[in-house]
Amino acid sequence: MTVKKFLSSILITCMIVGLLSGCGSNTENTSSKANNLPKASKDNFNTEGLPILNEPEEFTFIVQQMSTTHPAAEKPIVKEVEEATNIKINWIEIPMSSWREKTNIIFASGDLPDAFASGLDTSLYYEQFVELDDLIDQYAPNVQKILEDPRYAQGLKAPDGKIHQLPDGDESFNNQMDKTLWINQT
Repeated sequence: MTVKKFLSSILITCMIVGLLSGCGSNTENTSSKANNLPKASKDNFNTEGLPILNEPEEFTFIVQQMSTTHPAAEKPIVKEVEEATNIKINWIEIPMSSWREKTNIIFASGDLPDAFASGLDTSLYYEQFVELDDLIDQYAPNVQKILEDPRYAQGLKAPDGKIHQLPDGDESFNNQMDKTLWINQT
């Protein structure tokens, strides 16, 4: 699989995650069955292939802003995935230096985005996230395969025993270097 196809599949998966892992602002028990998705999303959802949505929709993602990367909205692969999926992402990028403070304020306010695409301690806020167990069973066979490994499955479960987040799947070693010191000798 080429790097471009690999990255595309990762980003498409992230877009699906955003669609399926929206945050709720109330604390009542929210079932994760597809029947509880907003009606517009249910009617607009394509269960197989691309585009993921039949008609374009916008979603808000909050991510950590890295000082060494370009804004997410400007990345060509993000634009390509948005076109292919009919999902427009409104990115809210929070600098890493103020991540914890700003996410705490967001959760306290109850004005939540559709998804967080960065490291959060979901055990602190799990009651505000949609349960994903049924959605994973119904729409995410690749995630199911990952969850067959008990290390991943147990690590993703919140104190209520449900899954409210997806694994990040970041096991790419193509940009890492051996820690061997390279010394030129003559």
